[in-house]
Amino acid sequence: MAFTLLGNRYQVLRTLGSGGFGTTYLAEDLQMPSHRKCVIKQLKPIVNNPQIYQLVQERFQREAAILETLGDGSSQIPKLYAYFAESEHFYLIQEWIEGMTLHEKIKAQGAVAEAEVKQILTQILPTLTYVHSQHIVHRDIKPDNIILRQRDNHPVLIDFGAVRETMGTVVNSQGNTASSIVIGTPGFMPSEQAAGRPLYSSDLYSLGLTMIYLLTTKLPQELALDPASGEVVWRSHAPHVSAEFADVLDKVIQYHPRDRYHTAEMLLTALQPQLDLPANIQPSPPIDPSPTPAVTVPPTVISTPPIAQPLSQQRQMSQQGQLADPWAANQSGGFANRSLNQPLNQLGQLPPELDRWNWGAAMLPGLWSINNRVWIGLIAWTCLLTCGISWVVIAILLGARGNQWAWRSRQWQSVDAFKANQRAWSTAGVVVWGIYAALITLGVIVGSLDSSQTASNSQTASNNSTGDSQQQSAESTNVFGFPAPLSEPTDSIDGTWQLGWAIDGSTHQGKLTIDGDRGQLTVTATGKGQKSDRIQETMRLWSSPRGLVLLGYNPIDAGNKAPSTSYSPDNFLFEPQSDGSYRVTRCDDAHNCIDVTATPPG
Repeated sequence: MAFTLLGNRYQVLRTLGSGGFGTTYLAEDLQMPSHRKCVIKQLKPIVNNPQIYQLVQERFQREAAILETLGDGSSQIPKLYAYFAESEHFYLIQEWIEGMTLHEKIKAQGAVAEAEVKQILTQILPTLTYVHSQHIVHRDIKPDNIILRQRDNHPVLIDFGAVRETMGTVVNSQGNTASSIVIGTPGFMPSEQAAGRPLYSSDLYSLGLTMIYLLTTKLPQELALDPASGEVVWRSHAPHVSAEFADVLDKVIQYHPRDRYHTAEMLLTALQPQLDLPANIQPSPPIDPSPTPAVTVPPTVISTPPIAQPLSQQRQMSQQGQLADPWAANQSGGFANRSLNQPLNQLGQLPPELDRWNWGAAMLPGLWSINNRVWIGLIAWTCLLTCGISWVVIAILLGARGNQWAWRSRQWQSVDAFKANQRAWSTAGVVVWGIYAALITLGVIVGSLDSSQTASNSQTASNNSTGDSQQQSAESTNVFGFPAPLSEPTDSIDGTWQLGWAIDGSTHQGKLTIDGDRGQLTVTATGKGQKSDRIQETMRLWSSPRGLVLLGYNPIDAGNKAPSTSYSPDNFLFEPQSDGSYRVTRCDDAHNCIDVTATPPG
């Protein structure tokens, strides 16, 4: 792509990297006097569908706005310069961070000393605190996504996963939009994130394994797991690390989120007693949660016509008494020289910030119209004669045009007063419809309970008459065909099992990790042509009359994290033997069963 000009502005210099979601380039901005360098991320939706493309474009714009906010709020997150769509591709233009990634640092110099690892960790945690304060989980923290900036050696966090997830938007079988991918890097990604439920502590887990990589030069896949607890065993690869710091990192990478530090602030607090850094190594200062500076206006009267000033500056100047309210205009477009506490002149033009959908008018059109003096809304009350049709029609009409009509129908003290009135009606609408929905839900639940009780009574009567006392439950249907229902497990098979079986000439090797009644199975299936596939699925443990039953759900391809349509869930029966071992049988959903070789934990 050398010598390519993107957006009629950005000259591509070279390719920085590429992957399944697109390509990253280094470019220079030809419209800036300095021809500053920037990073261009070229992304393409995975589904070629015009309807999905439009949805992806809307989500892309929203995620770009979030990236702009993050970059403006922290000096350790690249700034977003621009974004645009061109030739079915989406482009993000971001600040170029000159420096080396943590991965490149390890390749260049080997393991990093404990003091420097603490420095990097304490400098990146305030940035992560800021990201989480914006209700955002990064989801792909790893050595390649942290750059040590050349000019000050501070770590910079790059490559947030939300935009890539947007590129993976598809429509599922129910017609709902969803992402076809799981964002994250195997090894650095905790189990809850792999299941599509990332938490703030998921980012800390990834960050902890990144710090262990700096200390050991070992990727997570190269480290052993404790067969009893499933925890990462790494201390033997970094014998010079202090026990106190190792204890902190061990807590960060606990398997269960409840056992980790829940927030970046908690982790930073735990590190404070250990910080004995050299004078030239200091943690980054805390992030200002409100980083955007206010506009400073000189204490003089602005002679430029108000309409030529930026809207945000006009508002601030009007609050300081230096400029009349920009919306107090007369019909000819001039501005009234009046006090701000006088009513606004009634204009045909609605302030742009108010040109939006009015939820209060849409939810309560008949009542809203009275308060706002938009009398057409009274037609909504004819719903008693039109079977509710008039209410719906007026609700849509007022939702779309209500702000414009209400703006002209009354005298408002200020734009803020208008907003406050509309917010109050929106809140009232949510409360009224919330109560209505709660009552309907309660009625449905009560009706369902009544139906269940009736069905239960009928079943009991039927069982008594036939002498069949078997209890029916949601778990009574299973691939092993037990007549009695499954129940919560009364025994455990905790730990990591190695399983093996063969189906139609294809060999299967499985790694099963169980903790309580939940587990995860990773299967490597090798066919006749020696082609191997890796599948991951979630497992659930039950008790049955013959032993423990382990049912599989939702198999996914371990390579691209997409749902697997060709692999049937695995189901296992663990039958206890007289010598304390288990006989293991595997059945699929079609009741095809085979014996399985099983090596227990330890």
